[in-house]
Amino acid sequence: MGGIDYIEKKVCNLEDINELWVALEDRVRKVHERVTRLEDKVDGADLYSAQMSELGQELENESDTLRDNVTYLQSQSMRNNLIFTGVA
Repeated sequence: MGGIDYIEKKVCNLEDINELWVALEDRVRKVHERVTRLEDKVDGADLYSAQMSELGQELENESDTLRDNVTYLQSQSMRNNLIFTGVA
């Protein structure tokens, strides 16, 4: 009879291990899904960051062009505003 009790305990232990294994697999699946979602978000953020960097560079170039245009217009305006006095 002692052998049957021993085998019964082992079978119960195997059932417990099986339940733990199923719970572990479920938890691993959930973690994998979360990691996948985070990877997708990071990839999206990288793309958005690259776009914003490109836009910032374009705005900086446009700002430089506008600054050059304003400087040119100011110099032209000052050149046209010269007043000569005392010339015979």
